[in-house]
Amino acid sequence: MDNLFVVIMTFGEKLREFCINRWGSLKEAAKELGIHQPNLSDYINDNSEPRSSFIAKLLNAGCDINWLLHDDLAKGLAINESGSEYITNEVAYLNNQIEKMQNEIKFLRGVLSAIKIQVETADKESEINVPIKHLPK
Repeated sequence: MDNLFVVIMTFGEKLREFCINRWGSLKEAAKELGIHQPNLSDYINDNSEPRSSFIAKLLNAGCDINWLLHDDLAKGLAINESGSEYITNEVAYLNNQIEKMQNEIKFLRGVLSAIKIQVETADKESEINVPIKHLPK
């Protein structure tokens, strides 16, 4: 089993990632956000904290502010020893649980269908393993 390391990004690292993904460069990001590039660099290097008006501009530009401002492990990026990356967040976990439940439901529906067929085709002297009163209607 691979050892996992959780990588927590700082505000500045997340800001850099958002700006590059959204605008392609920090210069263009500064222009679009209406700030001087040295100020954006200060935020990205975690040298200063932005005002709420700047955060509002990021929100209007499509930034997930919860992701940007919170440093929680649930949204961390996990990297195994071989270097491959994958998301270890609550959404991925819940999607996996939902998929397992859907598969269990399909299986149980199949079992119920088989029992229903057995009951319908059985004659009165046949042995039925499940009491009829417990079958769904």
